[in-house]
Amino acid sequence: MSTNNTIKRNSFIEGAALSYIAMIVIKVLGALYSIPFYSLIGDKGGFLYSCAYNVYVFFLDISTSGIPVALSILIGEYNALEMYGSKEKAYKLGRNIVAVIALAAFAFMQIAATPLANFFLTDMTTGATVAEVAIAIRVVSTCLLVVPFLSVLRGYMLGHKFIAVSSNTQLIEQIIRIAVVLIGAYVTLRVFHMDLIVAVSTALSGAAIGAFGALLYLIHKKTKNANLFPTTTRNEVIDTNSVIVHKLVGYSVVVILISIASNVYFIVDMKLLLHGLHRIGYADTDAQTIASITSTWIPKITNIVTALALAMTSSIAPHIADDYAVRNYKGIQHKINQAFRVIILLALPMSVGLIGFADSIYCMFYGHNDFGTYILMVTSVVNIALTGANLLGMSLQSMNRGKIVCFATITGIVANASLDLPLIYLFNRIGFRPYLGAVWSSVIGQSLTCIILTAYLYKKTPVRYTEAMVTLRRAIPPLAVMSASVWLFRKVWPVVEQRGLLQVFQLLVAAVVCAGIFYLTAFATRAMDKDVVRELIRERLKRD
Repeated sequence: MSTNNTIKRNSFIEGAALSYIAMIVIKVLGALYSIPFYSLIGDKGGFLYSCAYNVYVFFLDISTSGIPVALSILIGEYNALEMYGSKEKAYKLGRNIVAVIALAAFAFMQIAATPLANFFLTDMTTGATVAEVAIAIRVVSTCLLVVPFLSVLRGYMLGHKFIAVSSNTQLIEQIIRIAVVLIGAYVTLRVFHMDLIVAVSTALSGAAIGAFGALLYLIHKKTKNANLFPTTTRNEVIDTNSVIVHKLVGYSVVVILISIASNVYFIVDMKLLLHGLHRIGYADTDAQTIASITSTWIPKITNIVTALALAMTSSIAPHIADDYAVRNYKGIQHKINQAFRVIILLALPMSVGLIGFADSIYCMFYGHNDFGTYILMVTSVVNIALTGANLLGMSLQSMNRGKIVCFATITGIVANASLDLPLIYLFNRIGFRPYLGAVWSSVIGQSLTCIILTAYLYKKTPVRYTEAMVTLRRAIPPLAVMSASVWLFRKVWPVVEQRGLLQVFQLLVAAVVCAGIFYLTAFATRAMDKDVVRELIRERLKRD
């Protein structure tokens, strides 16, 4: 077998590190490509893209959010018990279930595109039209014919702890998608001078093309390494279809409910923001611009921080499932604490940096815009709570505690949605920026979810946060010093307000200086240590 085709399993920390590196590269590429993409399609194109993509993600999550995660957990469980026949049967059943759901979702999006477009644009007479949004929805629905099958195969790989291979597919998918988005938008607009909706539709099709390329890669790797996927066990009593389906439903139903609730909220949140701003007198074009900034352009930047949560949760699920299968709570506790320590030492300082240089960062990507600057600052706060909630939620789901995850998530979503309009109206009345009311409602909702999950895990399981709390206490002084260094840096070298190489250079210098100050201080307070690195090396040596 060729060395290039050989794949190998990854430990939790190694898997988390590989996932994070891949995710960071993916999100950095996603952030960088948004610069020329925004210059091509502008605010109106961004709004069309946001409407279609929010609807697509809702139906994609119905098709893929539960089964792939459930498969990764169930396959990890079957592997730990050496029930390889049941494992393969579970994979085939999961793939068939996803195929049926995905095809149904595709058909619905094709049929209901116009009513869905009307939902966003009620009472709006300028800016994007219903017909344009409907076209975008129909185009992006084709992704449902490819992406769900890629997600299922990724879940299969994650269940076998081939995390690096799964991460590679995400990178391949992103590179192909970006190429299609930028080349397609440029050619349709600048070469053939076609309508904006054609450029947006071409860009939306990039998700399907990228997923197809990644799927081919994953099929190739699985085929070339067939010996690493045992399919039978001597004298094994293979679980029946009903038993496997029951387990898949048990693991996935909570994820599906959470995903549906979350994506219903994202769609409703966008509608509430448009409605609220329209009611208090914002022009339709300004309201649509703010909605596109909130839904599309800001996440391209802040996803670099949330990439950490995504990497941690995708990596941690099968490992915690293995530990929980044998009731190894000490192992579960260690992994959760490790994950929180990494979040504290990476996500928190990155969020401080985003808040401190929000004006320059947003300007570097999309040009000066007060809407974008302030939304970026508050969204950075949202992501701090989001990373913790995602980690705790996936950990508890892997321990068969899905009901509390569902309750906590839906509670946070209801609080968030309930506060959207009141906070928009309140901020408008007291002289604050009204559109930030919707973002602060997200801060409250995500924080509430995180608090509920943290309290439950502490009270109902033997898991304790001792290591993470020690790291958090020791990280407070470095974070304070870093915040002061951000303030001082801006005083010594006032921010460059014009886009260009000087602004990029200033931000790079600021990042190096402020991050260096944080980590030097973190080593001094012992918030930062070499435990994780030593464990990674030790586990690598064990395998080699």
